[in-house]
Amino acid sequence: MGWLSAAAYLAATGVGAVYLGLINHDRADRTTLWTFILPTWTAVGLLAFTIGLFVVGTVFAAFAVRRGRE
Repeated sequence: MGWLSAAAYLAATGVGAVYLGLINHDRADRTTLWTFILPTWTAVGLLAFTIGLFVVGTVFAAFAVRRGRE
């Protein structure tokens, strides 16, 4: 369970890094980026996916800790 938790956290961190990289790079034209490349619904989906991965990671971590105590 611990490795699943670590994988979920790593995946969430990766998705978040890609998302931030897309919206914050030096030549990013915010209007073009949000209108054509990264529509609002896509941004919301990426953020929801990232949050979901953190929740999954936390659940797996809790099971790993519980299993380790038994």
